[in-house]
Amino acid sequence: MIRRKKKADAPPETDPQETASAESAPAESAAAESATAEPAVAESSTGESAVAGSPASSPVEAEAEAGGRVRVMLWAVDPAEDQGAVERAYHEISSKLVGTPGLLGNRLLRSAAEPTKFAVVSEWASMAEFVTWERGADHKPATSPLRPLQDPAMRATIFTEVAAYGPDGPFTEPDGF
Repeated sequence: MIRRKKKADAPPETDPQETASAESAPAESAAAESATAEPAVAESSTGESAVAGSPASSPVEAEAEAGGRVRVMLWAVDPAEDQGAVERAYHEISSKLVGTPGLLGNRLLRSAAEPTKFAVVSEWASMAEFVTWERGADHKPATSPLRPLQDPAMRATIFTEVAAYGPDGPFTEPDGF
């Protein structure tokens, strides 16, 4: 989600759970900026930032314009007092997201070395479709069961596919799956 802050060194004001979740509120309208205020800086959930409003002002916005498949990764931890909480939250969320435009699927991965740690990987048809969903009204309510379980030591990360190999060698197109 794009979050707005001033260029000053101070971080944006968010509550601790919001910061730990790597998900933020929708961007405020640019019209709300006063003519004398410093330019707003857009920051994605991955921490990438640039002056808002300029064409392709951030790497996320540039990728949204470019198209191509996107994978979003976030990390979660099962609390010691509630083993299985991450899996339950994942299934609850995933069942709500079936049919979401642009969502090609998602996976829950458990760490082989640390079985209480998980990664959630979702695949999107394009950055534009992911950003549209992330900014939409359904995003936060649908994903809320996992938010308190997210690993505060890890930030959600957005990846765009650059190259891919299959059993017969490289795909002719990066999205060749």
